[in-house]
Amino acid sequence: SQSGAAPWPVLSADGRQIAFIGMRDGQRQLWIRRLDTLTPKLLAGTVGAEVPFWSQDGRAIGFFADGKLRTIDIATGSIQNLCDTGVGFRQATWNSDGTIVFSHDGTGIFRIAANGAGGPVPVVKVDSASGESTHSRPQFLPDGRRFLFLVRSTKPEIAGIYVASLDAAGKTRVSPVASEARYADGYLFFVTGRTLVAQPF
Repeated sequence: SQSGAAPWPVLSADGRQIAFIGMRDGQRQLWIRRLDTLTPKLLAGTVGAEVPFWSQDGRAIGFFADGKLRTIDIATGSIQNLCDTGVGFRQATWNSDGTIVFSHDGTGIFRIAANGAGGPVPVVKVDSASGESTHSRPQFLPDGRRFLFLVRSTKPEIAGIYVASLDAAGKTRVSPVASEARYADGYLFFVTGRTLVAQPF
C-alpha cells in the first residue's frame, strides 16, 4: 500500500514464527503464527497496524499505527507507544540491545530505545543539497550496530544501498542498485530489474 503496510509475512529471527497484517471486520490487524501450526493468533489492540518487525528474542513485535511507533509484548498483549511518526511511509528494524532504527517519510533514519526512553534521535539525515531525496528500508546487520538502508536520488552516482552505524557519523554506499537490500549468510540480497541477486558482502 502507499502507506507502507507490508503485504507479506515477516519472519522472526529464530525462523519459527511469522507476523503479518490481516483483515478482520474490515480493519487491518496484526497476527502471528508459529510455523509448526496452521492456526494464526490475532494480537488484540493492533487495529490499523502496518509494517510489523520483530524483536531479536521473538518476544515482542514493533509496528506503526495511528501515526505512532508501537510495540506489543506477545505474552502479555501489553502495547507501548514509543513516539509519534505521522502517517507517511515508515519502516523499522530492532537489534538485540533494545534499539529500534526507523525511517519516516524518507526524511532520514532515526533511533529510539525499545522502551521509548529519550525519544527519537536522528542517525542519518537526508542530504537534499547533494541530491538525496529519501532514506528508507533500514535493516540491522548481525553486529546490531551497523545497518543497511536505501537512498533514493535522481542522481545515479548518489542512489543506492548504504550502510551506516549507531556508533559513528556518516554513511557508505555499498551498491549503486536502488533496491531494498537484505543481508543473510555473508550476502546482500536485492532485486535488479526482475532478477534476485546475491552479492558477497
